[in-house]
Amino acid sequence: MGLHLIAAFELSTALGDVWHWTWIILKVAIGIGLVIFVHELGHFLVAKLCGVKCEKFYLGFDVPIKLGPIVFPRTLGKFRWGETEYGIGIIPLGGYVKMLGQDDNPANAKKEAERIRIQKPDPSTDPSADSPAAADSTTDPGGGERANELDPRSYPAKSVPQRMAIISAGVLMNLVFAVIFAAIAYRMGVLFEPCEIGGLSPGDPAWVADLPVGAKVVQFGKDGHESEHLRFDWDLQQKVAHSSISSEPTALDIKIRTPDGDTRWLELIPSDRMKKLGLRSFGTIGVVSAQSTTLSEPRIVPHSAAARAVPNLQPGDRIVGCNGTRFDTSRANAQGEIPADELQELLVREIDKPLTLLVERQGDPDAGPTSTTLEITVPANPLRSVGIQMEIGPLVAVRTGSPAAAAGLKQGDVITRINGQTVGDPMLLPQRFHRWMDQEVTIEVTRGSPEKPSSVQVVVKPEPRYRFTPSLGPASFVSVDSIGIAYSVGNRIASVEPGSPADEAGMRAGDILTTAQFEAPSQAVEELASQLFGRNFAEAILFEEGLFNWPYVVDLIQHMPPEMTLLLTFTRGSQERTATVQARESSSSFFADRGLRMLPLQRVYAAGEWSEAWALGWRETKEKFGQVLEILGKFLTFQVSFKNLGGPLMIAAAAGSEASMGVPRLLLFLTFLSVNLAILNFLPIPALDGGHIVFLAAEAVTGKPVDERVQGGLTLVGVAALLGLMVFVFANDIHRLFFP
Repeated sequence: MGLHLIAAFELSTALGDVWHWTWIILKVAIGIGLVIFVHELGHFLVAKLCGVKCEKFYLGFDVPIKLGPIVFPRTLGKFRWGETEYGIGIIPLGGYVKMLGQDDNPANAKKEAERIRIQKPDPSTDPSADSPAAADSTTDPGGGERANELDPRSYPAKSVPQRMAIISAGVLMNLVFAVIFAAIAYRMGVLFEPCEIGGLSPGDPAWVADLPVGAKVVQFGKDGHESEHLRFDWDLQQKVAHSSISSEPTALDIKIRTPDGDTRWLELIPSDRMKKLGLRSFGTIGVVSAQSTTLSEPRIVPHSAAARAVPNLQPGDRIVGCNGTRFDTSRANAQGEIPADELQELLVREIDKPLTLLVERQGDPDAGPTSTTLEITVPANPLRSVGIQMEIGPLVAVRTGSPAAAAGLKQGDVITRINGQTVGDPMLLPQRFHRWMDQEVTIEVTRGSPEKPSSVQVVVKPEPRYRFTPSLGPASFVSVDSIGIAYSVGNRIASVEPGSPADEAGMRAGDILTTAQFEAPSQAVEELASQLFGRNFAEAILFEEGLFNWPYVVDLIQHMPPEMTLLLTFTRGSQERTATVQARESSSSFFADRGLRMLPLQRVYAAGEWSEAWALGWRETKEKFGQVLEILGKFLTFQVSFKNLGGPLMIAAAAGSEASMGVPRLLLFLTFLSVNLAILNFLPIPALDGGHIVFLAAEAVTGKPVDERVQGGLTLVGVAALLGLMVFVFANDIHRLFFP
């Protein structure tokens, strides 16, 4: 019976997942389809208003597709209402309105032009024919045939202003609906990750500028507008991307409010180091968004200290205090979730001691809104090590206003001795300096070129600063926050601990690491690690120039199942060797991250009145309009690589991500997409709306249409360019989604 219950539970979970993702895909399809629909609806309504016959109104394109003997249907469905055929085409990459006398395919232009010519009435039999509409200039004056004229319900028969209005209507409709989408979203209430700083990456611009953890960004640019509702993912990340998208990053001014309520301006120039290494598409300032103290699912990392908590932790548990002291709730969100910076500071400060967490646990929701408060003890997390101490690299940054800056330490300095002793393991320097808090520490460094180095000695006094560092990713630096330095960790082994796994595997000082690869003893362990960390364990971690990846490997060792081994490839002289090692727990060193996994801190912003919602919708549309124009300008002036372009797959992926966070977030994405579509459609490229406007403007100036052969040739060039661009962005999408 137990097996039946488990099977039923797994089936229920699987069906729930299928419905969840089906609903997200459905929302994305409806949303993107709606953006295309309103664009084509603009053309359709104004064409009807001007008396033009609309023969087709389609979402997608109903083109014939044949693969060998297989013939695909042209449509997913269609029907006729009045004189117009409505349908959904088999290729979901846009839409179109087919008007009488208008066809974007140059191959059909001549046929379409012939189709709309009708004979003028004979004046001898029709007295009302004295003022024909749109007389055809191809009348044969010598023949006895009556002259032709354009069908008065055809698109070419309309005046230039009318045709301009028809062509422009799609773009205008997108802009109008961009405001509508955003206004509805803000009236419903937008769930967002606030611009609150949850952590800093050592050595990056925000770390150097001493951006406080827990601070809130309230304004971008001194000519911008202050707002309490800026978003981390859309506002902050987009601003950083725009500032760093060119070959030379530009300064970004941000106004912050600290947890104490003080405000100040910071000027940050994004770092393009990760971009040059191919690890990011844009520059970075080195910040992560705030987390809450509410445990997520999975709530803990298996085999971590949190997995040994007594009593057990559960998903949804809310940590509200620690070691007898409750956390400040003044910055909690509407659901009562508390920012995690106080908890994270304790994880660093009490790194070698057990923590007693005060936890609120919700009861059975069917029994009503009840909760219990528990005390749960989480032991310290011993550091796992393979017994390798790498060479410390040069200082990459010195924090502004830090003890190190006051003592005269500089970027490029290499620490050689501390209090007269060798540096030891650079990964453990932060813990060693914590033990010397408020004591004078003598640091010796070498400075200058390798050919003419000089030795400098300084004295620093570590200050009580306990900052939790986010997980170290590829090419990360290590920081000693108590004195304000960040440094690289080299790829050459400085020493090997006697009797350690590395010593037993035959590794020696002077060996240079080239790759590291985790190996699982079983498929089950590998699947667990892949689910937790999303790594492809068949890929080796490289140690190349600029990729000082030992901190990344050490971080992964702490989180991996302990059964996993590490295959290290290294060079000794001219020989390449390998060693397989398995990490062991240290008895004297600890790891700050105890395996707790918390939900991101989210807030809801809802407009109180429709007037406020419309104002926010207008602001959102205007901001997105400016951002798209800025990026487009940088593309056209080659300040930005076209490799950053995204196509339909990336649009669908982004829309899916936003839809998973609720309808309001999807609506805001549709605002961005609508503005994008409006601007791109109005570019002066033949086959796009902007190209048609150019031809019409030329006709208005010269008094006659642009030669059909010229229009046809330019349209063919435009179509070819658009098809080439489509292939390019598809390739970009596939590369980014499947080969990141």
